[in-house]
Amino acid sequence: MRNALLMVITVSSMVALGSHAQAPPSAAPGVIAGVVRDSAGVAIAGAEVSIAGTTLRVESAVDGAFRIAKVSGGAATVQVRRVGFRPKRVDISVDGERTPVLNVTLARMVQPLPAVLVSARNRGRDPTNGFDDRRHMGLGHFMSRADIEHSNPSSMTDLFRRIPGVRLVATRSIRNAIRFRGATCPPLVWLDGFPLGAGEFDLDNFLPESIEAMEVYSGAATIPMRFTTASTISQCGAIVVWSREGELRQRGDKDKTAAAELAELIAMQTVYTADQVDVPARPDSSAQVYPAYPDSLFRARLSGLVVAEFVVDAEGKVSMDQFSVVASTHPLFSDAVRRALPSAKFIPARRAGRAVRQAVQWPFRFVVDSAGAP
Repeated sequence: MRNALLMVITVSSMVALGSHAQAPPSAAPGVIAGVVRDSAGVAIAGAEVSIAGTTLRVESAVDGAFRIAKVSGGAATVQVRRVGFRPKRVDISVDGERTPVLNVTLARMVQPLPAVLVSARNRGRDPTNGFDDRRHMGLGHFMSRADIEHSNPSSMTDLFRRIPGVRLVATRSIRNAIRFRGATCPPLVWLDGFPLGAGEFDLDNFLPESIEAMEVYSGAATIPMRFTTASTISQCGAIVVWSREGELRQRGDKDKTAAAELAELIAMQTVYTADQVDVPARPDSSAQVYPAYPDSLFRARLSGLVVAEFVVDAEGKVSMDQFSVVASTHPLFSDAVRRALPSAKFIPARRAGRAVRQAVQWPFRFVVDSAGAP
């Protein structure tokens, strides 16, 4: 009996070991990459790309590209979704020896508003009130939006490290306070044409990406008349900051993207999409919006497209808190639309007889020669 029991145990162990030895090894973790586009082939930004059953998720970039690393080997399901488009699932196989490249096409659930045609005749208003004219005079140091993006600063004061005669000093309340050569007092800071007071102001309170342009005047002799006040302040220099409309944000804001935040608001039904309301929001013809055609792109004879996404509130006003760009052929076109949208007026959406907030996607076509536009 004892021998028989030992035989059974031995045979069972061999079977178990044999089964383990024959089990195929699991595939190594891998990377998934791809591009998200609409049915017309236009890249979609802000699409959420995730791996079903995991916490892995990313958003597509402005060119529609995405990349997810450390995906478990074997079969996986890629989920792609974006407000205004039908979600899509793609089944793939993942291993560490190759990177699957997916071309994902999303179909629109609701057609966007009719496109606004922007031609070179749409000059718009200058959000920086003569920045280019003062820059050509050469009396100070000037940084445009393109200059700031090229510098890629981690903080506002990083932009001052390249300016001659600027010192960064620590005070009781500010880690990097600005001082110009020969001055012991703080420069006067102007924001969108208004002085921020005679006291010290911490420029690092603002995110560099929320700034449209900046002018730096190190002494009284270089400061334009419109940016002078008391002579004692003028002697310390002046810093003129122009914010991107609807984009001025202070540090400490949540990192959640506007596209992700909007998706959550729609899921909670505090904001609706056009197919969820009885009467969709529509532009008020009495307050038409025409973005200014970027001069550099007009000179280069470049046409383009921007599809902007934002929320129209129950009063018909544009809320820029959830502004994002669904598609764009150039960042300067996106900036032009961003600056123009706050002045737009809408007839608000209605649901069950009352005005409600609605997510809107609005195309803007920039055409150098409007006579040749379709």
